[in-house]
Amino acid sequence: VAAAAGARALDAPYRKRVQTGEDSDSRTVERLAGPRPDAARVIAAPAYEFPLPASPHTAAAAAGAVIDPEVLHVALGDRVREAAPAPLVVELAGGMHVPLTASFTQADWLARERPRVVLIARSGLGTLNHTLLTLEALRARRLTPSALILVGEPHAENAATLAAHVDHLFELPTLAPLDQGAIDAWLAEHPLADA
Repeated sequence: VAAAAGARALDAPYRKRVQTGEDSDSRTVERLAGPRPDAARVIAAPAYEFPLPASPHTAAAAAGAVIDPEVLHVALGDRVREAAPAPLVVELAGGMHVPLTASFTQADWLARERPRVVLIARSGLGTLNHTLLTLEALRARRLTPSALILVGEPHAENAATLAAHVDHLFELPTLAPLDQGAIDAWLAEHPLADA
């Protein structure tokens, strides 16, 4: 998504709000989507980082911390203002119902902040139930995804079933090698930036 925004000649800042585990998603996005010579993409540090690779609330507890949704709210507003007029690409930590605290999920955060949503799901077996439940949860919060990206080996039946539930569906096959060139080549043939 960050690379697609960059393909439209936008400075597309990226932010992972909560990072759990030692593998930094921010560094991976920076490697795969930028920086580019023609766009100074900004990779903002997460508001929270915890070493345990677990759900945010569990990783925070293991580190003797608690995630404060108000901190995430304020940080989002700051990043949006810094990014303007470009869009800010924000990555969640796991699925919609993953808890940030014992009583506040990422679905609650989405309902509060009301961002434009791009849903990413795997393409193969099991995706119909998970993806349709996620779409239902989004719509219950009056959120409609701008696009659904199915990742993995293309699965025609799953794609056809899910296409009936979204305005824009894209299939992103496993890219080998997974690098900026492969992503750019895929984006050149798929108008993700227009969704």
